[in-house]
Amino acid sequence: MISVLFISLVVLFGLFFRQFIYWQTSNLLIEESKRIFSRINRELAQSYLTTRKTIGQAVHMLAATDLPNASTLEERLSFLPILQAALTQEPNLTDLEVGYATGDYFIVRPLIDDHMRRQFNAPEEATLVVDNIVRPPYGKPQMQRIWMNDKLSEIASTEPEPTDYDPRLRPWYIEAINSDKAITTAPYLFHFVRQMGVTIAFMPEGEKAVVAGDVTLFHLSQLLAQYQLTPRSELILLEKTDNDYLVVAYRDPQKLLTQMNGNPERSKVINLDSAVINHAAKLPNILDPFVQFTLNDENWLGSTKKLDLPQDSNLYLVMLSPENELLLEAKRIREQTLKYSLAMILLSIPLTYLLARKISRPIQLLANETSRISRFEFITDPLSPSTITEVDELSRAMTMMETTIGQFLALIKSLAGEHNLDRLLDLITQETMTACEARAAMTFIVNETTKQLEPKIFRQHGDGPGQQITFTNIEPFPIQDESELLCILKSCKGNIFAANRLEKLDVVIDPLGLRNPQVFVQPLINRQGDSIGLLALVYDESDGIETPKQQGKRAFIETLSGFAAVTLESRRMLKMQKDLLDSFIQLLAGAIDSKSPYTGGHCQRVPVLTELLARKACEATDGPFAGFCLTAEEWEEIRIASWLHDCGKVTTPEFVVDKATKLETIYDRIHEIRMRFEVAKREVQVRSWQQIAEGGDREQILTDLEHEWNLLDEEYSFIADCNLGGEFMDQEKIDRLQQIATRHWMRTIDDRIGISWEELQRKERTPAHPLPVMEPILADRDDHIHLRGENDKINTDNPYGFRLDVPEYLYNKGELYNLSIHKGTLTAEDRYKINDHIVQSIIMLKQLPYPKHLANVPDIAGSHHEKIDGTGYPRMLKGTEMSIPARMMVIADIFEALTASDRPYKKAKPISDAIRILALMEKDQHIDPDLFRLFLTSGAYLEYAREYLQPEQIDEVDLTPYLKA
Repeated sequence: MISVLFISLVVLFGLFFRQFIYWQTSNLLIEESKRIFSRINRELAQSYLTTRKTIGQAVHMLAATDLPNASTLEERLSFLPILQAALTQEPNLTDLEVGYATGDYFIVRPLIDDHMRRQFNAPEEATLVVDNIVRPPYGKPQMQRIWMNDKLSEIASTEPEPTDYDPRLRPWYIEAINSDKAITTAPYLFHFVRQMGVTIAFMPEGEKAVVAGDVTLFHLSQLLAQYQLTPRSELILLEKTDNDYLVVAYRDPQKLLTQMNGNPERSKVINLDSAVINHAAKLPNILDPFVQFTLNDENWLGSTKKLDLPQDSNLYLVMLSPENELLLEAKRIREQTLKYSLAMILLSIPLTYLLARKISRPIQLLANETSRISRFEFITDPLSPSTITEVDELSRAMTMMETTIGQFLALIKSLAGEHNLDRLLDLITQETMTACEARAAMTFIVNETTKQLEPKIFRQHGDGPGQQITFTNIEPFPIQDESELLCILKSCKGNIFAANRLEKLDVVIDPLGLRNPQVFVQPLINRQGDSIGLLALVYDESDGIETPKQQGKRAFIETLSGFAAVTLESRRMLKMQKDLLDSFIQLLAGAIDSKSPYTGGHCQRVPVLTELLARKACEATDGPFAGFCLTAEEWEEIRIASWLHDCGKVTTPEFVVDKATKLETIYDRIHEIRMRFEVAKREVQVRSWQQIAEGGDREQILTDLEHEWNLLDEEYSFIADCNLGGEFMDQEKIDRLQQIATRHWMRTIDDRIGISWEELQRKERTPAHPLPVMEPILADRDDHIHLRGENDKINTDNPYGFRLDVPEYLYNKGELYNLSIHKGTLTAEDRYKINDHIVQSIIMLKQLPYPKHLANVPDIAGSHHEKIDGTGYPRMLKGTEMSIPARMMVIADIFEALTASDRPYKKAKPISDAIRILALMEKDQHIDPDLFRLFLTSGAYLEYAREYLQPEQIDEVDLTPYLKA
């Protein structure tokens, strides 16, 4: 069966294999050409965009300086260091320039090549040339040229001379002033440099100058010159105009310009002296993705693609190749295939039957082995040897492959499961050394902050887990160095070195006692193709590092290093993201603490106290917390919850939090009432003098006036005392306020003009009285009521489980209502608004997409005002419904608030008073008794006090009364 089938298949295969290979090879070559062409397009676009982005950043950076406002040459020259840095950073940047609305012009050019030096007649040591044009109010503009060396010292300069150049007439200036963002001109011929390029310009808002940078397109031609698919292929970048195609980039940059009447101009397609390009440009479908045409009886293939830029452009990349050159390899393979097919058919017929029986058995075994490997079932026992060498070698190769795959998968599993960055580095070093049978292994990592290659882990054969030796005696390598290690890092290609060529490493290699140590260095390359570190394996010459076996190990290292680099970078990025999240959370907490002096550093100290109490619970060896333990994820959950426990305070208005008097809102309204009393006093005075003028008893009238004034002053003084909120308001005082409110004053001006839309809506709830009108000197008006909107209401079936008594109104700013507050300065509406911060905290935190291990953050953070007996807010949770971390935060929140010394409205309590108050709350079943006892017995309160409280607050505390059963 195998013999007949094999012979039949070989004959059939030989008949069509030749043509099939030709078809496939032709298609592959054409598709590969298209892929190469697409890659060239992307690289051209990327190079163009990268250059433009870098220059755009430089232009924006200069626009943010005072250079656009500089009016003298001295002021403009002071910015040369910044200009020099920007020009050095982007080698394609031809110049940086500023065109002023006055007609002044300032431009700095780097003398980076002989063309620029000749163009500007530069002295030998000059690296920069500066042109400065000053346009006086009268007379002709004057230009002065200055040459600078690399230390920005002046080498030579010219005397000011007349010039006709006006930047305000240049297209880049005109486009920039008509745009609110950076613009990029179409390619054009630079006037002074005589090269093709574009200008990126930007006019800062509020400025009267345009900052710009010129970049030549010479580098695009250099990039095109690197690609030559076949000897006669043509590659050209064109700009489509209304009437013709202009050349933007070509493999011969000298042909980008042509002389017309003695003046250089941009070349058209015809100026390239290429018959095939001229012919293709005349085709009506030249801009199609794929075209075919015949020139001089020769078939040509062409492909055109618009340059892959974000914005619309008229730049097209055209590739033209002769078909016979492009498919030459396919034709050669077709002829070779025919020869090989005939030979194979002739040889296979007599041998097939003899070999079939010997082949079938080992092949079946190999098939079974392959099937097991495909199911990831690895058995270390080798296969039975075969009498056929090739099958036997395949069997051994299969066994080696199985072992290698098993080792690789096991190592990948270990790396993927390790989350700690340092342990991951150690694991990579140790496992690679073991798998590759090296004498020692070293890991180096690039520090992006310091721009250094830092030695991290050193392992030698025989080390156990956790026995890695750090490079304590080796200094980091600056990335700018040209050492062997840095060359490997920059080239992204592994290599083998004699140990004596690797400077600084002898301190760890020499103690190994190797006769002739050699080091294989492999870069760790991330997804972007950048080296993030190095992996070095140390061998002795006797290990045969150049043998096929070791070369296979090197291939294994190259494969492993890629996965290790990606894993390492992923862990590092994850750590950076976590650090960023922690920093942002702490930034938010700091902002909340800074929002009002009434909160002080509360959000920053509660996490400290919460984690301290949690740590004491984990350290407990007896009692209710003997088995309490937190994982790393749970610690993170507590830390984030405690930092965010008051995040809802960002929604609490400051005029409520900082309300120091009863009438205070955004301002203290006592001043309005004082002014009404002033008006009332004037009204009494006017009325008295009117009575005197009408012949009344002068002495009696003046006596009555003085009495009335004294009464008004005393009444206002009483109101002012009530406004302070320092004493308990009894009913007698409230009655007197009501009596004072019966006094009236006359308003003669409309109080509904010049006010906000929102206040006007409240006033229009009641009709306006005709003027003049007598109004109470104190009143609870309808416009004092701020109605509660739908968004401010909490329904009983709300999804968060809030159970709160919500006041009818959002705010009630009635004057009598506020002055009649029995204690303190807050109304019921104000207190609800302050307490609402915990509601907002829960709502805000519930909206965030948490990973699984942080799912309890909202519940922990939102329960710090709950009470064990279920009388807390906002959800009236009982102790059994709260997690232990949530109950810890309750104690931390209370103790920090009692002992805080940075609150302007109260004096910080000593720890004895704070603990006494906590004990009362524990007695009233407001806090967890077990956690309160742990808080005392573990000394957590004292540790916190010594670190964060004032010395005078730390007094002696007798814990005996609080620890009784």
